[in-house]
Amino acid sequence: MTRTFIDRENELKILNECLQSKRFEFIIIFGRRRVGKTELIKEFIKDKESLYFLCSNRKVAYNLKKFSEKVCQFIKMPSVTFKSFQDAFDAILSKVKEKVIIVIDEFGYLVRRDSGILSDFQEIVDEKLKEKRIMLILCGSSVSMIETRVLGYKSPLYGRATRYIKVEPFDFLTLKLWFKNTSIEDIVKIYSITNGVAKYLEFFSGENVEEEIVKNVFDPSSFLFEDALRLLSDELRDYSTYIQVLEAIGLGYNRINEIADYAFIQPKDAFFYLKVLSSLGIVKRIVPIFSPKKGKRGLYIIDDNYFNFWFRFVSPFQAEIESGMKEVAIENFKNKFNSYLGIVFEKIGQQ
Repeated sequence: MTRTFIDRENELKILNECLQSKRFEFIIIFGRRRVGKTELIKEFIKDKESLYFLCSNRKVAYNLKKFSEKVCQFIKMPSVTFKSFQDAFDAILSKVKEKVIIVIDEFGYLVRRDSGILSDFQEIVDEKLKEKRIMLILCGSSVSMIETRVLGYKSPLYGRATRYIKVEPFDFLTLKLWFKNTSIEDIVKIYSITNGVAKYLEFFSGENVEEEIVKNVFDPSSFLFEDALRLLSDELRDYSTYIQVLEAIGLGYNRINEIADYAFIQPKDAFFYLKVLSSLGIVKRIVPIFSPKKGKRGLYIIDDNYFNFWFRFVSPFQAEIESGMKEVAIENFKNKFNSYLGIVFEKIGQQ
């Protein structure tokens, strides 16, 4: 169910402040996939002088060709393929006089194909844009890659961005704006599976919520059935071990030795996988009261509601669902869903 753009007032305020400044502004926007980054950018640039380019997961040369086409249309010059991104920006600067917005969305695709692109953009920022009234926005969905290879201190772009905006999922209170005529109890149910991710919210009308969950999650052709593994494969190498780690936690194995045993790995390796999942905001380590924070009694939980739901109710029955015998999974969901909602209520209370 598609809705009009809502919320993100703080992010839009920051972007509009940057637009009003009299200096060069370099903004990096990042956040997990489906969270609404592109919608935020499009809402910001509508009715403004802007060039928007969405990278493809293809070779840099292909993206440069397509970017060149966009640039030529923007500055109204005959079509040409520039030899480099530096040349493309030279062409833009030769034509524009007022402050313009240049957006490169899914910038991470370029970095994955050729990490040298970071040095190219360092040159663009330092030698071409730094003294110009240009607003450059780079946007990426691979959180770990953006945080390490683009924002990290070893990156050629380190320290050059004037603003960083991490777009987070909507909180519970914002969901009440999406589902104005839905009961609080049903909004909690929607939040318990969507985690406030904008794309996921579109699959819910707020009516007959549990039926919508069954339809949208326990069908092997549905988006929400497939997306958990798709996200992990996009973000992680050798993601099969990460799946086993998450399955362990989903089944109630919360201590590091238990997780390691379930995933057939050593505890020290389990710690590594859990650290990566924690950096992605999927897993969280909690410490019981009166236990040392760095002690061995820490417990690991799945902190993202979507992944928590998926590895509790879908993953244990994935084979049955895919083979057309989803009834056992649905029955398990109906029997245990209220217990799971108790965990979600606690999380909402902390917001």
